[in-house]
Amino acid sequence: MRHAIAVFMFFCAMNLFAAQRTFVSAASGSDANSCTRSLPCRSFAAALAFTDPDGEVIAVDSGGYGPVTITQAVSLISPDGIYAGITSVSGNAITVNAGNAAHVVVRNLSLEPQGSGNRGIDAQTVAALYVEKSAVTGFDHGFSFDPMTPAARLYIADTVVRRCNDGIYAGSGALIDADSIPFVENNTALFIQNAQATVRDSVAVGNYSGFWAGFAAYVLIENSEAAHNTTGFYASGGVITLSRCSATFNVGQGIAATNSGTIYVSESTITGNATGISPISASIFSRGNNTLQGNTTNGAFSNTYPAQ
Repeated sequence: MRHAIAVFMFFCAMNLFAAQRTFVSAASGSDANSCTRSLPCRSFAAALAFTDPDGEVIAVDSGGYGPVTITQAVSLISPDGIYAGITSVSGNAITVNAGNAAHVVVRNLSLEPQGSGNRGIDAQTVAALYVEKSAVTGFDHGFSFDPMTPAARLYIADTVVRRCNDGIYAGSGALIDADSIPFVENNTALFIQNAQATVRDSVAVGNYSGFWAGFAAYVLIENSEAAHNTTGFYASGGVITLSRCSATFNVGQGIAATNSGTIYVSESTITGNATGISPISASIFSRGNNTLQGNTTNGAFSNTYPAQ
């Protein structure tokens, strides 16, 4: 009975001191503090316990703030000019298990592993995850967006994804919107299967595979570039629509499709690749307004498709 009372009083105390905005400091923080501006916590994980749902946790100075599991709607924010890092020795830097209705924001954070890093951000349950102005480096999956939440959404903007096995992996019917993303030196920059993605103003450079649509994937890519990869744009069982894109200087194929994959290409440039166009048991269609020249082997489109 005493134990039950103590637990009840503990949670009441947590709720009493919860705030819409809490603070963490690498210079002066302590996880024994109440996470106010004058008494900041040391880690994001400790601050979450003092933060209201849909509240904010703000880093006030530069430093490392430790891996965190997010279990509620919240924003983790590092203001411009402050370096807020999360280093995972093993496991994930950020795990999102916030519930099917939660919206979670990650802004201006730098995620890296030390040792066998698993995932930069692993989404398990979340309605929408927003990642802005961040850097994710060196994980098996930079982003694993394969949540149990139906039609979960990932919005990622102005974020560098580099030296990961899969830069962004998405499945389970997820909806992805990626804007202004440099994918650099990953094995596969963007790997979508059984999900939908829209990519704009992004570049995949120095990867083994750039933009990959696997089984039951639908990917729209606009104003983007795949350069100096092995394969630039690749549909293996999925569908890609390219508009105003470029596939240049890839050491294998600029645009390739296999396993009944389909790619539609409009107003795009394919040049300087070992092979420009490569459909194998698949289809790559041209709108008839592309530039295909200057490749070691140009290859050929399967057919054209008309304007509607």
